[in-house]
Amino acid sequence: MSNLSAQIRSAFDSTIESTVTGIAKMKWINDVAKNEFRGKDNKYGVRSLDATAPDESIIRTLTLDHDYEVILTQGYKNIAPNDLNQMASVDTLHDRMDDIAKAVENTKLGLPSIVLLTTLAGIGEPEILEDEKVTILRATFTIKYRSNL
Repeated sequence: MSNLSAQIRSAFDSTIESTVTGIAKMKWINDVAKNEFRGKDNKYGVRSLDATAPDESIIRTLTLDHDYEVILTQGYKNIAPNDLNQMASVDTLHDRMDDIAKAVENTKLGLPSIVLLTTLAGIGEPEILEDEKVTILRATFTIKYRSNL
């Protein structure tokens, strides 16, 4: 199972990098605030979350609904005494996440022999790292995949 999970995370990486130009992978995915953002604030990360086995089964296979979190970051500049640039950054992240969701859905992450179904389960509320002038958006994708026993 871990090999399949690693393949799926790698496929997410490829999909994100081919969908969003000028984006780099984060060094710290579980603790986003540990990343260095100065001048390089367009970043992403993918991490595995929970996996559940649905009730349906086929003999000699294991089917899992595995959640993956996609994290995007985008910098902003506070030039005026308002949060308009911060909100524009959030809009950009939503547009990027929408493009990623479409690519994941349309390609099954480029793993049609493994991935049975992809679902965008939800997009969280944007987070702001005030000191770094960075916005963060997280989305959860449920990937249904099957492996032979």
